[in-house]
Formats: sequence, structure tokens, C-alpha cells
Amino acid sequence: MIRLIIAITISLATAHSSPAKCTGSFLNPISEIAWQNVFPVKIATATIIASPEDSSDIAIDTSYAPVCTCPAPPPLMMRVGVPIGYYEPSHLLETVKDPFCFPSLGTSAPISSYRGKLAGTHETEETDDIGYGATSAQAHYLIFPVWEMMDMFIDILCKTVGTGMDIGYLTEVDPFWNEDKMSVLMRPETILFANPLAQISCLADSIAANLGRPLDPMFWCMGSWGATYPMTSVISNPDSTAGNAALAGRLIANLSRHGMINDGNVYLCADMPTPIWIKSNYRLTISRPQKSNMAIPIGRSTLIWGHFKNPGIPGASRGPDNFIWPLFSRQSCCASY
Repeated sequence: MIRLIIAITISLATAHSSPAKCTGSFLNPISEIAWQNVFPVKIATATIIASPEDSSDIAIDTSYAPVCTCPAPPPLMMRVGVPIGYYEPSHLLETVKDPFCFPSLGTSAPISSYRGKLAGTHETEETDDIGYGATSAQAHYLIFPVWEMMDMFIDILCKTVGTGMDIGYLTEVDPFWNEDKMSVLMRPETILFANPLAQISCLADSIAANLGRPLDPMFWCMGSWGATYPMTSVISNPDSTAGNAALAGRLIANLSRHGMINDGNVYLCADMPTPIWIKSNYRLTISRPQKSNMAIPIGRSTLIWGHFKNPGIPGASRGPDNFIWPLFSRQSCCASY
């Protein structure tokens, strides 16, 4: 996959197309990943390294016993190990106003014909494109196993291994992301949850998310960010930072819904598909436009973490609106050697 990225980069440099709006540089995993959000690290029933924010450890603890067992191939049939739990930053989410822009790679694909149609924006007044008080963006899911890339923790059996860096998903080529009516065909439960009555119930989740503990049973809510449904590119939030965070959350829910993201904190012996996402097993951080070290539970208000994260740029009335969100997923496994 690294060779694929190199080939793309070379093609970008030589392609005869309109200049890309996307600028930047390759994401530095050492300086641009908030490493302290890996914690707490737990082995068996003991917390080895505590979290810098007590409220950020909201996932259900599956490593509650001193010893664990998992199925194994014959002749053993069963292996014995020790439960380990931590947060792994193995993926990046990007939400961008410029289609086919990859801010974590510092470049964009040489595809210009659909950029205008797919371009994102945010508005505080009613427009013909996205309505009143809304944000729209494209989103990307990148496999970014930084521990493997940096040759760290090679002995931990439950970390993401053997994948290499890759582009896992692009909403620009997904018609269900860019069209509300088609999204309902793919996810018919949208009819139940994408309505004002269902959203009134999200007040409880909003309060809980701001306290750092989003309510997992209310999977159709994303706290102060807005609604999980419809899982499309437009969300009713005029704040560009909050709106982009919400679209990153929708991408997690969307990929979980279709089995493209497996949850590592459900079963100690393997990652499990969760068509209904478990929000507390995920937390975001922000690397760009401006880095923050704070762990962001799904739905926490930008009044707590979002100040000056999307600053204006010279000659423009608003910020760059191209965000990078390192995704910290809760991992629990039965480690044995």
C-alpha cells in the first residue's frame, strides 16, 4: 500500500488538471497524534497507566478478570492469556470541504470534474444547497496503523497488524452519502430516527456527552453535534468545527452499520461487527487545522474543546474546513505468548 501511495503522489505531481485547493504536508505521527489518549492501559484488573482525563475513559471494561481464555486451533483447542485494555490510534478520519482532498497526505487527487458538485460548506443562513444552519463535507476513512509504522509494541497481540497504510473509504464515490433519498433505501431505519420527535429525546444524550459519557443505547443521537441519521453529507449544525466532528461521527456509524469497522471492545478474543455502533468505544482527537490533545467523546460540545480549531486564513472569510481526526478505538484482548 505504501507503493500505491507513492504512485498516487507521483501522479498528482505530474497530472495536468486544475490546481488543487488542498495544501499541507504528510501527517507526522510523532508530533500530530495526541499519544496520551492511548491511556488508561489496563492489564487484568489493574490500571497500569491512568488516563490524563478521568472522564475520557468511558468504555465498558471487558478486561475485568485476571485470566482469560479463547478458542485455539487443534490440538490446544483453548489458549489462556491475560486481559489487556487500551485505546489504539489505528485510523484517521478526514472531513473536507474540498472533494478528493487528503490533508493527511498533503495533496489531492487530480479529479476536478465533480469538485463543484461535491464541495462542502457551512451556512448560518438559508441557502438553496444545504438549507438553514447546516454543514456539509466529504469524509475519508484511512487505515493508519501508527504503532506498526513506527515499529512500536510489536509484541501486543491485539493491536492492528499486517494492514499497512491504506485508504479505506471515500464518500465522494458513495451515492448514499451524497443523496438523502438514496440513503433511506440503504438504511430504512432512517425513517424512525431522522425526525423531530426522535431528536427531542437526544437532549439526555447531549447532557451526558458533555459530561464525557455519551449514552450508547441512544445510537441515533450524537449529543451536542446533532443526529446520526440520515448518514449523509449534510448535518444541521452551522458551526463548521462541530459539524465536521458530527460528520466524522456519522462516518463511524455508517461504516459500523455495514460491517466495515469492527469493534475491539466487545469480545476479548476477536474484533466483532457492531451494526449498531457503541459510541463509548470511540473517541476523537483533532490534528488539523489546529491540534488539540483533548480526547473528544462522541457528541461533546465544541464550547469545551473547539475554540480556535478552525482559524481563518489570509484572504478568506472562514477557516480551511479540511479536518483530520485521529480515531482512538478501545481495544481489549486476551494476550498470550
